[in-house]
Amino acid sequence: MSVYKEFYHALGLIQSNSKRIWNDSCDFGCPVKVNDKTWNWAKQLTEFYGIEATKQKRIIDTRNAEVSIIVSGMDEWAVSDEIKTVEEATEFYKITYFKAPKIKDADGFFTAEKITDKKLIKEYTHLQNKQYA
Repeated sequence: MSVYKEFYHALGLIQSNSKRIWNDSCDFGCPVKVNDKTWNWAKQLTEFYGIEATKQKRIIDTRNAEVSIIVSGMDEWAVSDEIKTVEEATEFYKITYFKAPKIKDADGFFTAEKITDKKLIKEYTHLQNKQYA
């Protein structure tokens, strides 16, 4: 599988398996168990495509925590076919894992939020360029 396809496959797994987590709240995400298929794809997504300077951890209490990182992927075919510029073909997403042991049959859940704010995209592009310089 090409790099481009791996990024969007992992992202698609999170998005297509997302659902309302609890009936009495608006939390929406993809429930996972540690080391299940979706967990491993999401882990690969954050490790391979994550911008390390954007990683954030927050401990909510002794059992609950969240970790988020910005990931970036590019539609390589659109660039090589000259349909889009590199800038136009690059997308940024905030991937967050919420450790929440009270979810039935899951250890927590992932969310994937597309970044559309132009100022943030510029900042993340800068951080990404620094990371790979």
